[in-house]
Amino acid sequence: MDTLNENFVHFDIDLLKTRLGNNETVFKQLIELIKTNINLPVANMIGQLRTSLAQKDTITLHSTAHKLKGTALSSCFTHLAELASTIEKEKGLDTDAIEATINEIVEEVELIKQILP
Repeated sequence: MDTLNENFVHFDIDLLKTRLGNNETVFKQLIELIKTNINLPVANMIGQLRTSLAQKDTITLHSTAHKLKGTALSSCFTHLAELASTIEKEKGLDTDAIEATINEIVEEVELIKQILP
């Protein structure tokens, strides 16, 4: 898979631009906001996922995953949304599987930071 197609799965820049009416000024402002949000609020959500998993608090785990999914979808981070959805839909408490998904989320966030314009 080439880099362009791989990045498309992680960050759908064309969809974001379309949602913004191809307004380049608004796009640049939103990208700056996204860069800020991916560092602190998303990091906090990841921390909350880990804490709620350790405490076996499925309600907080699922609600935090839902919140992360919404954040990812609004920013057009397709794969991050899919990963968060995996945790949100988890019926039981398969801690190994959830921990593995959280680790994938961390990797995905790092990749997104690298590909943001």
